[in-house]
Amino acid sequence: MAMHPRAIGYRGRPLREPAPAEKAIGGGASPYKAGKAFENSVRSQLRRRGYFVIRSYASKGLVDEVAVGHGRALFVQCKRRGVLGSREHNELYELAVQHGAVPILAMKLSERVTGYFELTGLREFRSRARPMVRIDPLTCEAWPEQLACV
Repeated sequence: MAMHPRAIGYRGRPLREPAPAEKAIGGGASPYKAGKAFENSVRSQLRRRGYFVIRSYASKGLVDEVAVGHGRALFVQCKRRGVLGSREHNELYELAVQHGAVPILAMKLSERVTGYFELTGLREFRSRARPMVRIDPLTCEAWPEQLACV
């Protein structure tokens, strides 16, 4: 049986089959891939709304994406489940205020809906209250119907 010429690798050895994609327990995508996909969808949504968006490489910092447009800068933290600890909340808020940007938490509200929330103040340690309000990212004004942010 003859092998295809491109199936031969270094020194005539056959190429190895690629490793199967890593899956999380239960067969879904890994948490890293799911988070990256969510960040990409948020970036696409903001670009469609007229923002110039820069994604933070590896997203290990406070800000996942910086969006500039419509006369303002947004510091966006993307969380699929919306869980933002008090320390991370306060650091993002203080960084944005220091640089004159709007601190934004982007989270999934349902399978197809992404909510954008502006952080409106500091959060007390171990407090369940989250000082934020849902906004329209295009105008940065409060969403018409107020949602409970608890």
